[in-house]
Amino acid sequence: MNLRKLFLMSVAVALFGWGDAYAGSDDVPTPQLCSTIRDCTKLIDKVKDPTQLAQALVNRCSLRLSLLLDESTEDCDRAIAIEPNLVSAFEARSRINAFLAITAFGPAKKQTAGKQAQEDLDKVVELAPHQARSYLLRGRHMMLTKRYELALRDFNEAASLSPEDPLVYLQRSSVYKSLGKDDLALKDGDKFLAIAPPRASVLTMMAEIYLARHQLQQALPLADRAVELGAANGKDENFDLNNALTKRGSIYVEMGDQERAKQDFVAAISAAPSATEAREALGALLNKHIPSDMDCSLAAVNLSQESQLNAIKICTDLLDVAESTLARDQRARLYMGTKQYDLAAADFSKLIEADPKDIGSYLFRAQAYHRADKQDLALADINKSLEEQKSVKVLDPEASRRIDLILRAQIEMALGLHAEAQQDISEVLAKAPQTPDALAIRAWLKTRQGDLAGAKNDLDLAMATNTFIYRGWFTKVQDALGRGSQAEADAAFRDAFRGI
Repeated sequence: MNLRKLFLMSVAVALFGWGDAYAGSDDVPTPQLCSTIRDCTKLIDKVKDPTQLAQALVNRCSLRLSLLLDESTEDCDRAIAIEPNLVSAFEARSRINAFLAITAFGPAKKQTAGKQAQEDLDKVVELAPHQARSYLLRGRHMMLTKRYELALRDFNEAASLSPEDPLVYLQRSSVYKSLGKDDLALKDGDKFLAIAPPRASVLTMMAEIYLARHQLQQALPLADRAVELGAANGKDENFDLNNALTKRGSIYVEMGDQERAKQDFVAAISAAPSATEAREALGALLNKHIPSDMDCSLAAVNLSQESQLNAIKICTDLLDVAESTLARDQRARLYMGTKQYDLAAADFSKLIEADPKDIGSYLFRAQAYHRADKQDLALADINKSLEEQKSVKVLDPEASRRIDLILRAQIEMALGLHAEAQQDISEVLAKAPQTPDALAIRAWLKTRQGDLAGAKNDLDLAMATNTFIYRGWFTKVQDALGRGSQAEADAAFRDAFRGI
């Protein structure tokens, strides 16, 4: 996962994390006419009723943001032009603009997006002034932009309209905490827990207040419950669990139990390696700096050998104390880049142990084994990757299969399985005749078959298709083919494909 995508996902969690888990009885209606972008597009193309058309546009507008495909408000704008009083359209557009206010580059764009989000939420309140949801939405925006007094005013209004809506107390307790009104925060927390299923975030907030008051007997049971709930969450980047474990670790520090504190801080880092507090707390106990997974990834951006080795050290410093999928994956790729193939394979094996359905790790481990000249292991992994593709959703199944077939053909060539390699390359070229990797492998096959003229033609075509990438790797091959040396060309092909 790239860094921007990871950042946008964390922003999306912050903006939409509450979701509709506690839908109040007075929620503004937001009908779902379609649940996928494709279905929405089909509906938009054929529906005639203006209200239905507007709502379908809103649904597509919301889906595109929730899937992080883009941050365009075009569909919402069209919906508002058709139905100027459609509350759900203003709500959806406000979320997009709130997202842009955080993620956009440049202060002018951020300011414009934030202003538009505020205006849209004001419109939601204007159009639905008797619905608690209107004030909850605007209050949440005020809270996220740290305008706590304004947020409190909206949440109080929501409480008067819907006093049994748990979302009121969930959000207002956080505002009270930010304003330093801890007694009121605890009161709202207790109210929330009395009328809704418990949430780790509320329990952790309450534990933090009791910890600050040195009331450890009240703090610890709350933290224990928060950890239990957070662990049941099961997300890859589990901030609820991270926060709960970090708070419980801090309670153990206060109690003088450093061993339990260390265990909790380590588990917290594994739950969310990009979070700061647990890493700093553990670093203080161990008297060492503990990097984040983002530090690991950022260090890997520079591709020089020295920088890659330094990035490996940073990733290792994190992995020595806590597990991180991102750091493990990054270090495995760094090992590949520095030709430490056995170490790369070991890291990919760890990733596969954690997620046996991760077909990408099978592909990369196959590459590592191939370059380490462990061809039987490489073949087993690439076959596993091809098999798993039948049952796992991938963005582009045809492209994924093509990549696997090309690698399998290379492995088969290394094992002398010429008929199998021919079959795989033929399948690739039948659908994508200009694929340079496949053309180069076919050239290698023809070299072994003694057809040096045919090999030269295929390699020339591959070079013409992708000259920049292949110029350096296949110079020796071209020279050997030009001189008619079959053995030298075969060896040069093997070295080239092992190095690419």
